[in-house]
Amino acid sequence: MKAPVLHGRRSMRYEEVPDPAPGEGEVVVEVGLCGICGSDLHLYDSDMAPEGIVLGHEYGGTIVEVGKGVTGWEAGDRVVGAPMKPCMNCAFCLRGEFDFCYQHFRLDMARAGTAPAGGASLGAGGYGPYTKITAPRLMRVPDGLDERQAASVEPAAVGFHAVKLSGMKIGDRVAILGAGPIGLFTLQCALAAGARAVTVAEPAAGRGAIASKLGAGTVLNPRELADVPTAIADTLGGPPDVVFDAAGVAPTLQQAVDIVRPGGSVMMVGVAFDNAPVKPSVWVTKRVTVRAAFAYSRADYEATIAMLERGTIRIDPVVTTVVGASETHAAFERLLTPNEEVKVLVDPRR
Repeated sequence: MKAPVLHGRRSMRYEEVPDPAPGEGEVVVEVGLCGICGSDLHLYDSDMAPEGIVLGHEYGGTIVEVGKGVTGWEAGDRVVGAPMKPCMNCAFCLRGEFDFCYQHFRLDMARAGTAPAGGASLGAGGYGPYTKITAPRLMRVPDGLDERQAASVEPAAVGFHAVKLSGMKIGDRVAILGAGPIGLFTLQCALAAGARAVTVAEPAAGRGAIASKLGAGTVLNPRELADVPTAIADTLGGPPDVVFDAAGVAPTLQQAVDIVRPGGSVMMVGVAFDNAPVKPSVWVTKRVTVRAAFAYSRADYEATIAMLERGTIRIDPVVTTVVGASETHAAFERLLTPNEEVKVLVDPRR
């Protein structure tokens, strides 16, 4: 089969790779669509990824082959697969908290040359027409979900997990920094959880328009504001109770603390690799809670699938582009520069 193969920093070639064969406890999945994730972009624009891997973990597809020892699954089943790759030995895994094992894997470990025991499946292979995955990481896709929805389960679950962990209550005022895919899914989950009003800060006009379409009461361009905290408070009728930082850049962490009300909650959702400038005196005097959300649990995945099936989470405005597998390299290059694209899906059959 042919797939886009990573060969070092910003080098990707569409070429022949071996067809996957299932080992014990594994299945082979024919991929329908696979989303391009920000973490894939980080790997592409760095030297952290191993040579010769096929990226892509936001995929849905159909089982075509079942390995030895697999029960409960058969060819023809529609599935999504969680990229979590638990080590099954740590205290978290022994308690079934596989998402915490996943959280222990950090991309800076790869930068330092340290191989993780479990962690993320960096070469998940979703940009190729076929990939393999261990059966315990599979979840069933209901008939009511189409291929675009199935490929959106993973990033939507990130937003769901963030809202669940944030402590947000019904009637809270909410601000979201960044209207990329994760910010837009977080927006929908916050509204579903009962947010009184949500203001989104997003410099890209196209992404801001999508946030408005999905229910944001106000969208502000932070680059046009002299005082972002005051502008957001004015739109909400007071400082937000919860701020979700989904921008994925270092400076917004302190900005989120500046924006939230005293005693409020800041939830870090976007991933930034640069050091963040902070003002500890503001954190202390405002007595804010700052917490990070990373990945999700299996229960989060299952709840997200249900919300997609009911239409509580919409993906049509979020998915802006579908490209063929041979166009993956060009899509990655486009996404490294801010533009109006939001979620780009790869169709390995094209």
